[in-house]
Amino acid sequence: MTDVIERKNVLLGNENYEYIKTKEGDEQLSRIENVDKQKINIILKNVSQGNSKEIENYVIDVLSDLYIQRNVKKLT
Repeated sequence: MTDVIERKNVLLGNENYEYIKTKEGDEQLSRIENVDKQKINIILKNVSQGNSKEIENYVIDVLSDLYIQRNVKKLT
């Protein structure tokens, strides 16, 4: 297991994420999203200090696709 040197909560867009930085320099953002009765752990690894809106839009796109796929399966 890698040693964590920094751990904090950050606001990205409208959502709270947990930021983790390891001794090796790896960085990640993570949060848990509830979809129906399931919990999805979203992890973004080696994130940069770049455009946070772009990252948030990517997460929303992925979750939207999962939601649409589940509802289509329920209809068939």
